[in-house]
Amino acid sequence: MSLELDLPQNIIAVTASIVGWTIVLCWIILRYRKLQEKPAIWKMILAALVGILSISIHVSVFSTAVKLSVVPIGVLLVFLFMRNGTWSTYRRFAWIGFFSSYILVATTLLGSWLHQTVYDKTDPATYLADIQQVQVIGIHPSAGHIGWDQAMFEKRLPDLLLEQSYNTLDWYYESRPAGETMHASEKFPYALLGAKPSWGSGYESAVFLESDGKGLLIQTAERHYYFRSEEPLVKLEVTAHED
Repeated sequence: MSLELDLPQNIIAVTASIVGWTIVLCWIILRYRKLQEKPAIWKMILAALVGILSISIHVSVFSTAVKLSVVPIGVLLVFLFMRNGTWSTYRRFAWIGFFSSYILVATTLLGSWLHQTVYDKTDPATYLADIQQVQVIGIHPSAGHIGWDQAMFEKRLPDLLLEQSYNTLDWYYESRPAGETMHASEKFPYALLGAKPSWGSGYESAVFLESDGKGLLIQTAERHYYFRSEEPLVKLEVTAHED
């Protein structure tokens, strides 16, 4: 029996989130210890949680979407319900809740930068880190028979070079002869199923093999990457036809 840790999510983003909330928690604890008159812990936590409520704006920083709190709705609510004298005690924790969003934004951006540094999006090995269970299937009538050799594929994988990403419509019309309504051929008639990305990267992709066996198209949620090799990545089996 073997124990496998399978974390499909972005492990760096999860870690960054944990770090952010840990900083917020430590801030609350330090503020609590500095008070001479200790407030009720449950009210302190409630004030901090309510303080998180705010009107936010969505912005993109370094290709990462984040939310910035701009109007402290939660702080206003704490003021309205605790203005009978306890506001001066719990306002600190309400503001901690509000500014916690900025701490989380900072850790999110740091995590995003680390993620892009550790997991190179332009490296095909990032999406094909584990190919033990790979199956190559034809997804178009023009697909022929190929021989899958894992050792051969792994040997050629480092030789793949990132090529210019063409418009998918160009590939679409390229595969359809002029005046024809049906596609006689497909540029990527094979799909690679069962490949796993680098552990903890959280990347999900669809991988397609070019008809000549030398190109890979990796489609992610954001964009597609086109890689080419000078040598075939798989064994192409040519079927001889008798006249």
